[in-house]
Amino acid sequence: MENKRKAPRGNVNLKATLRKIKRSLSSGSRIKDISETGMCMPLNLYFPVDTLLEVEILFEDLNISIFALARVVRIAERNNSRYRFDVGFEFLNLALEKQEFLREYVHNTLSHTEN
Repeated sequence: MENKRKAPRGNVNLKATLRKIKRSLSSGSRIKDISETGMCMPLNLYFPVDTLLEVEILFEDLNISIFALARVVRIAERNNSRYRFDVGFEFLNLALEKQEFLREYVHNTLSHTEN
């Protein structure tokens, strides 16, 4: 199967909170994987493709958060899981310093898992 991702992703255990723009609906979960261009996380809420969400990603080990605008690009049903869906997000208009931070974080995460 061809990998269509723009950047390598690292498997992580980060918290994220999602909020529909101009709505009070929010949801949170642990991120499955992340890169400087997007992320995937398991959810029980269904968000149609192209839904725009405000995302807060909490890096608990570093005690910092990143806020981003994200668009749903993929949704897949999960089997035999406490979550119903795997939802893929693309980050929109993410500042270069945040992209670099995520790139370094993923690189460091991959380096630790390969050793």
